[in-house]
Amino acid sequence: MKYLILWGTFIMIVLNGCRSSYITGSWKTEQPVPAQYKKVLVLGLIRDEDSSLRGKMEEHMVGDLMGLGIQAISSSRAFGTRAFEGISEGEAVDKLKESGVEAVMTIVLLNKNKEKRIFEGNPRFWPAEYYNTRFWQYYDERRRSIYEKDYYTINTRYLWESNFYDLKDQALLYTVQTQSFDPSTVEKLAHEYGKLIIKNMTQKKIVKRQKAATTRAF
Repeated sequence: MKYLILWGTFIMIVLNGCRSSYITGSWKTEQPVPAQYKKVLVLGLIRDEDSSLRGKMEEHMVGDLMGLGIQAISSSRAFGTRAFEGISEGEAVDKLKESGVEAVMTIVLLNKNKEKRIFEGNPRFWPAEYYNTRFWQYYDERRRSIYEKDYYTINTRYLWESNFYDLKDQALLYTVQTQSFDPSTVEKLAHEYGKLIIKNMTQKKIVKRQKAATTRAF
């Protein structure tokens, strides 16, 4: 049964284009959304031990917004990682408005945990349909089950939440929850996440392609 679960996970990843990130839920306002924004701030909220991840997540989201012709800036690059600590709400909002920011996109890492999956080392029979595998996958699975008593893998699961706010009245226009499962690299995680979220926001008409292209800025 454990082998079947592992194989099912593999099939799901293949069918979804080897993506590691998936939307688990989203919401959008029923109120009218402005036709365009002159500047959007991308603000990551990620623990210090994952500071490099914050930079990548912000930069890729900025790049995907810029791809729609929307000027966007990375919070950590434009203001620093601690720019909004120790100041009041009014001071923070004024600081952003003075910089021309009209909307804020947050990227929050709600949880990150490592899971240890143990697979028993005794050979098991698989139904015939599960033998339609690539050589190395079959070989590696069988080698582990025959030559190793038990083996395990460590997988990392990320739980994300992103919100999109209109800075005029700080109203929430859109929120999305996402799960990323064992991405191969930080670069891949950030790239997939940005593409996934911006595509969903476009489909829900929260943002759209703007006619005038803007120069990329952080």
